[in-house]
Amino acid sequence: MKLGFKVRLKDFLGLGSTFMKGPYPGQVLTDVGLDSNNGIYLVAYAVVETESTSSWTRFLELLGEDLDLGANSNLYSFLIDKRATTVNHFNRAMDELKKINEEDHAWVCKIPANTWAKSYFSGRAHTDCLLNNLCEVFNSKLDKGRDKPIITCLEYIREYLMKSLCVVQREIDKCEGLLTPTATTVFEKVKTDATKYVAKYNGTGKCQVASTWQDQYVVNLNDQSCSYRFGEITGFPCRHVVCAIWDTIENGENAPHVDE
Repeated sequence: MKLGFKVRLKDFLGLGSTFMKGPYPGQVLTDVGLDSNNGIYLVAYAVVETESTSSWTRFLELLGEDLDLGANSNLYSFLIDKRATTVNHFNRAMDELKKINEEDHAWVCKIPANTWAKSYFSGRAHTDCLLNNLCEVFNSKLDKGRDKPIITCLEYIREYLMKSLCVVQREIDKCEGLLTPTATTVFEKVKTDATKYVAKYNGTGKCQVASTWQDQYVVNLNDQSCSYRFGEITGFPCRHVVCAIWDTIENGENAPHVDE
């Protein structure tokens, strides 16, 4: 699991815990990532006496050493806003929240936006995960093993991981193109949305991309970026970039290569 994470997974990890059941006390700490098909991928787990600052600190220290994570690595658990990818969008969403409930707005404003809002993310993690429910999903798979003795519980988790890797491999074998099944579905939706936009080239490698309702952004074809920041955050080309590439092809120019 460690080697798989270091070779192929995104720089993104979710942290969660679940309690042991029956006569065996303790907590199972889990560290879950996402594979290339947006499936849950357990990286590490441990049984501790209780969920506390010291147990989590020790768990993360060992995890960092094991994965060779440096000081600049993204390792966090958070709830992110579902829509806003730019600061302007985020501010408008916050203004809407303030109109609905000023008390909730004041509470949210106390939390640094760069720890939970997409619009302030650096783009390093490359994920569009909306919630930290990947840990809850995995923890639900452990339900039949949490009432067993510690060693038996750990063996239950290990065997589950072996089976899950085989299931993932079967999904990979079904892939007919360059993308995973989930990525293919997402990209088809992006292409459908791109048909609703019109691109205008400015002659310097940049395009103005807008819809009929004045939803306007700037696409830089040279570095394949967009002011919408969807691609920067998720690593996936957005509808504006796709529209700009189509326009470039239609006008006889060579379309830029889009990195996976």
